[in-house]
Amino acid sequence: MNLLLMRHAKSSWKEDGMDDHDRPLNHRGREAAPRMAQVLVESDLVPSRILVSSAARTQETVERMLTILGPVPVVVIPKLYHAMPMTILQILKEHGQGADPLLIVGHNPGMETTVSNIAGNIVPFPTGAIAHAVVTPNESSKVLAVWRPDELPAE
Repeated sequence: MNLLLMRHAKSSWKEDGMDDHDRPLNHRGREAAPRMAQVLVESDLVPSRILVSSAARTQETVERMLTILGPVPVVVIPKLYHAMPMTILQILKEHGQGADPLLIVGHNPGMETTVSNIAGNIVPFPTGAIAHAVVTPNESSKVLAVWRPDELPAE
């Protein structure tokens, strides 16, 4: 299966006292999300399903991506909020059946650790980054590509 792992786009820290779960994207994040969706379209990796954390910034990331990706089914998974690798893999097993590619949008450190575990080395995973991995049950999985917003060509 083609698995796409994404860390939400850049979020705002402007409002003091705002609950972390409620933080929105900042200007950079609002611009990066559709650009990252375009990378998936150009790579022929439009997801057939998206699993997303319940946090405002992850959901806003997905909403902005859907303007490019089109009508992709989205499932909000509260357990993805700050999930660690074992939880991410459990969610993949529970909610990923029949989706190829599947996009999971979450948070660090869980997303970076998951991508690094699959790759077998540390993979820097800034906000907005997407990793494309091929996951095969009972075989080794591998990361085929990582795209980071700051590394995309200027528009």
